[in-house]
Amino acid sequence: MDFKALFQGCNPNFQLLAELYRDLHRFPELSGDEGQTASRVALRLRALKDFVVHSHIGGHGVAGVFRNGTGPAVLLRAELDALPVKERTALDYSSTSAKKVMHACGHDMHMACLMGAAELLLKARAQWSGTLIVLFQPKSVGSHGAQAMVDDDVYGKLGVRPNVVFGQHVMGIPSGSVSIATSKPAVPSADVVWIRLSLDKGAVANPQIVCDAGALAARIIDRVKALVVQLQREGHAYIVVTTMYLNAQIPEDGMVIDQADIGLEVKAKEQTIRIKVLAEIRVIVEDEAQIAGTVSTPMVTTSVVAPMTTNDSAMAGQLKEAFVGHFGANDVVEVIPDSLVEDFSILATAVGAPYRDDIPKTIPLEGSALFAPLINPTLETGVHALSVAALTIFHKRSQED
Repeated sequence: MDFKALFQGCNPNFQLLAELYRDLHRFPELSGDEGQTASRVALRLRALKDFVVHSHIGGHGVAGVFRNGTGPAVLLRAELDALPVKERTALDYSSTSAKKVMHACGHDMHMACLMGAAELLLKARAQWSGTLIVLFQPKSVGSHGAQAMVDDDVYGKLGVRPNVVFGQHVMGIPSGSVSIATSKPAVPSADVVWIRLSLDKGAVANPQIVCDAGALAARIIDRVKALVVQLQREGHAYIVVTTMYLNAQIPEDGMVIDQADIGLEVKAKEQTIRIKVLAEIRVIVEDEAQIAGTVSTPMVTTSVVAPMTTNDSAMAGQLKEAFVGHFGANDVVEVIPDSLVEDFSILATAVGAPYRDDIPKTIPLEGSALFAPLINPTLETGVHALSVAALTIFHKRSQED
């Protein structure tokens, strides 16, 4: 299929899409509180006429379904929520929120691109056959929204289960280019380990017989960091453990710290290493507690924040070929984000559907208060990338259809 020729006659109005993007950026909403954003998205979807629109799925989730004959069902996904960040971009469409709320991760761009792709694919309906699902997910920050939508029977409510699920994310690569992971996990898994250390109260006058929970927490963190360094030296490409929370209760006068809480985030791109690190953290905690002579057994709980996202290699190769044909080989780059964590794959694994490193350090990346992707050509690139992906999967209509 000649995508360039097709898009010339079916492109959405990019000026209006840019206004939508700016509007979404001005009025960001935090995870779980995306009511106004969801309403704006649903209203615009309904204005396209041909979508059956469903709202309030798994919270503020919105999805639209367009049935266009027989063929595969393709789901395209974007996120509704923003980050708790105070914007410092000085853009004329900066966040108007009095609170610390900003679209610092590009979700506003994702929504605008998805809306543009929905419009383009509607206009191109004569060229393809199948079912298009556009899904706007709530609560992606914290990685709870995809599971919430699945638990709320999203596919039962839509009356269709996708054969393929596609998502995309802005990242620090040359503007106008795209990237796709054809091998190894595209996005790492993320787990959170919560540790509570509770000790007997003791006086600072007897440090030789009293254990300090703060010092114990520090030793545990040091050993976990040493474990990560060891695994990296053994050649495991990606394993990161971040201390995301550390709190030691302020003791009474003359008493040592008797309780401390630690929160560790574990990111991995190998399942065996993920399991090993989670198990080793528990061993380290129990070992250090025993050495310290604590009476209470430490509490260690682990929760999955986001599963590993691994693309179907055959389909990823097919999409890469299509991207090269449309964007050109120079604009299809091999860059895989290591810091990004997504719950997106839950939407695919729920139905068994398939689903580089030299970034200039001067570019404010996702999560930064200065994050400001170029509207052009990012918007057009995102719209076309989603559209190319969907059209690569949909059945092609013959002239007789």
